[in-house]
Amino acid sequence: MALPVVTCLCPTYGRFESLRDAVACFLLQDYPEKRLLILDDSISAVPFPRSNQTLRETNLPESARHWKTTRFETLGHKRQALIEAAESPLVAHWDDDDLYLPWHLSMLVEALQASGKACVKPGAG
Repeated sequence: MALPVVTCLCPTYGRFESLRDAVACFLLQDYPEKRLLILDDSISAVPFPRSNQTLRETNLPESARHWKTTRFETLGHKRQALIEAAESPLVAHWDDDDLYLPWHLSMLVEALQASGKACVKPGAG
């Protein structure tokens, strides 16, 4: 049986230091079928410390990054935009100021499968 894809939703606002750690935690996840969506609605790119490279120029896949030039009214609006952008029916919050253990997604999927309940995003069928 194929593992379901989990899309991790990461809202942020120009907080490179926090986001860098959240991305590192994502990359260390042992769950293979994962995607990361980052939505940054700060007006300009955030420079890397001690570097002239910007977060927008990192090696994250382009599909992982969503940059907006206008602010969302609330964090809830930003989360809703991320849910709508997710292509998989299974989503997980991935806050930029939290740290996640490498087995976080594996445990989430295992618990969901063991419960026998469905968790889908609206419109996913």
